[in-house]
Amino acid sequence: MKIRTMIAAMTIAASTIAASTAWAQEKVTVRLDFLPWGIHAALHLAAEKGWFKDEGLDVEISDGKGSNVTIQQVASGEIDIGQVQLNVAAVARTKGLPVMSIAGFVRRGDLGALVPTDSGINSVKDLEGRKVAYVATTSASVLAEPFFVAGGADPKKIELINVDSSSQMSVYNAKTVDAVIMTVPLGIAVAAQTRPSKGIMLADVGMNLPSYGLITSDTTLKNRAPVLKKFVAVAVKAWDYLYSDPSHIDEGVAAILAQRPNDKLNGDILKRQVTLYKAFLDTDATKGKKIGWQSDEDWKIGIATLEKAGLIPAGKQPSDFYTNEFVSE
Repeated sequence: MKIRTMIAAMTIAASTIAASTAWAQEKVTVRLDFLPWGIHAALHLAAEKGWFKDEGLDVEISDGKGSNVTIQQVASGEIDIGQVQLNVAAVARTKGLPVMSIAGFVRRGDLGALVPTDSGINSVKDLEGRKVAYVATTSASVLAEPFFVAGGADPKKIELINVDSSSQMSVYNAKTVDAVIMTVPLGIAVAAQTRPSKGIMLADVGMNLPSYGLITSDTTLKNRAPVLKKFVAVAVKAWDYLYSDPSHIDEGVAAILAQRPNDKLNGDILKRQVTLYKAFLDTDATKGKKIGWQSDEDWKIGIATLEKAGLIPAGKQPSDFYTNEFVSE
């Protein structure tokens, strides 16, 4: 009887501990920018390895329908955290959406002109006399002309062709256009087998824009700071781990495939995307700083670029758009 009583007591105790642990898990909703692609590797890796759960976080990661939509969902409180293009979030904030960047991972701008490696196009000036595709619903529609001017080209000598976001790569691969203004690492990876390509970057002509990072709403920032601190710490750990060893990139790709088993993803393309983004993690201002940490200097350049393009009003400061509260140097 004593043994049975002890076993029963131990079973109850174990159940109580398990229930207590489950109860202690803090729910966090996260929305990505788009359908699964390489830039999502770090967060999926953290989820797959159980790093969020280790910190008492019950994290739900869902796919998005574009940075703009995710930003709106975070601003409304529907979602706690978003991984989006931070320059797009900055524009949204000036339009009244209360979102703030809490970590910057891709700190060198990834926007530019995707061009074939054998095209003879080696500078912005070389785009004159060429057909260049862009998507009107993205920032490319207003950044294209300032980009051309900054690179010494005459915009009037470049034929801009508006295409749908879903067809920009098919139009490019079919050689209907000579270049496309887009997120270059994504494009290089997708075009690799059909039309080997390279990028002429906005950042190379002084138009560096903060790219992918994490945002939250002002309300969540105020009310759930301890949770955000834990989440950002895990995300930073995942990004560090991802690029600390080449084999870890394979783990990141495997995590995407495991987390999204029904999406028929191409692992080789995902790996190329993750690999290419290593070159976009740092700027001169962030070298030697922890991944996720953001620089006033970089944000000033980004703000000036957005102002010149008419996307945000004049007079904004870096502190209007980001905080390093959760990421140490």
